[in-house]
Amino acid sequence: DRMLREMGDALGALSQDAPLLLLLEDLHWTDASTVGLLRYLAHRIATQPVLLLATFRPEDIQIGSHPLKNCKIELQAHHHCEEISLDVLSAEDVVNLLHMRFTPNDFPNEFARLIRKRTDGQPLFTVSLLEFLTRRGDIALTNSHWSLARPLGEMVMEIPDSVRAMIRKKSETLDAGSRLA
Repeated sequence: DRMLREMGDALGALSQDAPLLLLLEDLHWTDASTVGLLRYLAHRIATQPVLLLATFRPEDIQIGSHPLKNCKIELQAHHHCEEISLDVLSAEDVVNLLHMRFTPNDFPNEFARLIRKRTDGQPLFTVSLLEFLTRRGDIALTNSHWSLARPLGEMVMEIPDSVRAMIRKKSETLDAGSRLA
């Protein structure tokens, strides 16, 4: 209880002179005590200039008795939180993402279409693939300008290991009949 109060006091003090944005990412990995802190802070900061922004994968908290599932329901019931779901990215969204992330660039129009097709517009997969292509050197920054290091026809659009691991983890949670489908 003392730790909860101290965290609440700290956020209150930090937000006295200017509004505060607290970003908590990947809450699908969180434990029960962290969810308890989140619940406490959400109730406590309701009257303070604090915005608590949290990210999580909804499908991950639906499995079993994840502690965040009930916390989210409770906070929504008290109007202490609002969920913003991400949809799949359209072809135009992928073009916009490329322009925001890689400015300026001279990517061919087909590049965005190829990325969209390969990832089915899944935001996490799209970002992961772009990071992978950048690390591998297929997307390169030369003289403050982003371009493709090789022609699209020569580029292999592999699924990054991080995405493979996530897909494997998800498939392991399915029953045997669902995995075969």
